[in-house]
Amino acid sequence: EAMQTQDNFLKKYPRFTLFLIGTIFVQIGHTLPSSFMYQIILEKNGTAEHQGIATAVCALSELPIMFSFAWLLKKVNCDRWVRIGALCMILKNVIILQAVSPAGVYLAQATQMVGFGLYTVSVVTYAELVVDKGESVRAQSYMGAMGTIGSLISNSIGGTICQYYGVQTMVLVGLVTATI
Repeated sequence: EAMQTQDNFLKKYPRFTLFLIGTIFVQIGHTLPSSFMYQIILEKNGTAEHQGIATAVCALSELPIMFSFAWLLKKVNCDRWVRIGALCMILKNVIILQAVSPAGVYLAQATQMVGFGLYTVSVVTYAELVVDKGESVRAQSYMGAMGTIGSLISNSIGGTICQYYGVQTMVLVGLVTATI
């Protein structure tokens, strides 16, 4: 009976179901460069120290957008913030591909503010808006599950791609999946 309830939920919200599938692809595009940042930094002639800085830039840049999200919602509708967040996650991969040094990767990591940071908080609100009252917890649970699925896929394939096809190919795969 529980499986039927889940099936009914997904059938009831077909556009949200497509959004969930898209979330998997966006998460793959985000997690590939995030999980393999050390390999990316080495490719850009950096060291473990540069990788630490890049990761710190990434983590710290998310906080302002997350704390100001309630204010941002007063300025622009949530669905637009979701789109902006996803586009900036694509942009992060583009900048990493173009980077020739760790400094370029730092710039890419700064897009995390309006990329993953914005996307993460806006999809929770979006999930609440697109389902009926009382079903937002289920919608948000599905969002979390899809993020986990995307992370598992990217962590499962990222190392193999890096090892056999190179770091740039791995970032390109991230770009393509996030764009999907």
